[in-house]
Amino acid sequence: MQELAPHANFAVAPRDVPGGLCIRWLFGGAGLFGWAFLTLGSVGAWVFLPNSDQGWLTMRGPKATVAGVVTDAEETQFSIGGSEHHRGTPVYRTEFTYSVDGESYNGVSFQTGSCGREPGQSVQVEYLQARPDRARVVGMRAAPMPPYLLWVLIFPLIGGGLAFYQWRSGLRTIALLRHGHVALGTRLSTHRTNVQINDQTLYRVRFSFQAESGQRHETEVRTLNPQALEDDAAELLLYDPVKPERAVAVDNLPGHVRTDEYGQICAPGMGVWLFLLPPLLAIVVNGVAARLVLL
Repeated sequence: MQELAPHANFAVAPRDVPGGLCIRWLFGGAGLFGWAFLTLGSVGAWVFLPNSDQGWLTMRGPKATVAGVVTDAEETQFSIGGSEHHRGTPVYRTEFTYSVDGESYNGVSFQTGSCGREPGQSVQVEYLQARPDRARVVGMRAAPMPPYLLWVLIFPLIGGGLAFYQWRSGLRTIALLRHGHVALGTRLSTHRTNVQINDQTLYRVRFSFQAESGQRHETEVRTLNPQALEDDAAELLLYDPVKPERAVAVDNLPGHVRTDEYGQICAPGMGVWLFLLPPLLAIVVNGVAARLVLL
């Protein structure tokens, strides 16, 4: 029989952490909102970004100008501004040809408001010296929409940040459940923060505990449910033996961690695997969108 840790029915580290709990801690919590933001925001990014001007990135480096000739000019389906009942200012497309060092190239540029160009008309073309095939008519842009559409990236970036935060937090929790030492923590203080999550206030609860070395340490636990950490005279903690101030309160863990008679962590129900749906949906949505846009 495996040796039990003191104070509680937790086997001495290292312990096995069921895959279901790992899934919950890696993808649940803030990760659910993160993956939702990432998925919805990615749809907007795939729709708008391919049509926004990326000249600030694609035209970086030394440039030169050369005379070019307009081959076609027409109004596009894009417009800037407008409303539900009134179309905004139309965007015009200008195709042109130019030559660099005896080699001919074709290009396309866009302008808002008026075309101002006719086939056969001479124009000044600005091209990248390192990549002569990258060019635009001077005063125009290389895509239908202006670069300010980059703001659509804010939603997938926020979502990705939340998902990454949850993933990192989950890895730390799993590590503490697998390798953490057991101690009983005495609550020192509970402080209310100015942070709210889903209309719930976040609290900081500070504990003092004695490590196996005999030294006393303090750790801080952040929780939306401080009552769960105040119902016992001492709270069960799992701490990092290398950095004892890094600890987790067992009663504060999502999923109601339970152990069996041998001190091993019990696997949760099958429903926990539903936490995989948001990241899988994000992968599928972005895969389909990439295929539609890039092919």
